[in-house]
Amino acid sequence: MKIAVMGAGAVGCYYGGMLARAGHEVAMVARAAHAQAMGAQGLLLETQAFTERVPVAA
Repeated sequence: MKIAVMGAGAVGCYYGGMLARAGHEVAMVARAAHAQAMGAQGLLLETQAFTERVPVAA
């Protein structure tokens, strides 16, 4: 499934990251610096269960 997250702040990044981790194609729409960092390095998800960088389009 293709998903776009508009306004990728804390909550949007969490849900978008979990969807991307589950195998969905996720595009994040965020402020320029945040979008550039996510596009270059992926989205860093830190939870109690795991810490992982998830690739997303930004």
